[in-house]
Amino acid sequence: MFRRFREYAPAGLVPAAWGFAIAFHFGVISNRTALIGHAIMAALLALFSITGRAEMRTGVLQAWWLVVTAGFVVTAAGVVGLWSAGGAALLAVALYGWMLLPAIGYGYTALAMDANAWPYVLGAIGSIVGALSYTIGLLGVAGVAMPIGLAIVGIGQTIGIVDAVARY
Repeated sequence: MFRRFREYAPAGLVPAAWGFAIAFHFGVISNRTALIGHAIMAALLALFSITGRAEMRTGVLQAWWLVVTAGFVVTAAGVVGLWSAGGAALLAVALYGWMLLPAIGYGYTALAMDANAWPYVLGAIGSIVGALSYTIGLLGVAGVAMPIGLAIVGIGQTIGIVDAVARY
C-alpha cells in the first residue's frame, strides 16, 4: 500500500503544494497553517527519501532521489523560517529550492529520454521561467509577476510529475 502511495501521490502533492504556496502568498492561509503544512511535507519527503532509496540508485530515479532528499532539506528550512521570527531568508531558500531543484530533475530526465521528453522539458522551463517571473515581482518590477510565477512553476511541474506517474 505504501509503495503505491509513494508512486502515485506526487501527482496530487505537487499541484497541492503550489496551490498552498499561492494561497499563502495571497494571505488565504496563516503562518501557523503554512508551518503545519511544511512540517507534514518535510515528514513525507523524509519518508519518501528513506523508503525509496533502495529502488532509486541509478539513472533518472537516482537524480529524483537526490531532488527529494535535497527537497527535504529546503522544506525543513521553510519549517524553521515559519517557526522563527525573521525567517524570511529560510522561506526564500524553501521557495526557490522547490522552484529550481525540480528543474534540475526534469532537465536531467528530458536529456536521458530518447523521445517524448516534452513534459519534462515543460517542467524544467516552467520551473525556471516561473522563478524568474517571481523574482521580477519580488523586485517590484511587475506586481502580478509573483503569483503568475508561482502558477507557472506549479503548472510546469505538475505536467512533468503527472506524466512521470502515468508513464512509470
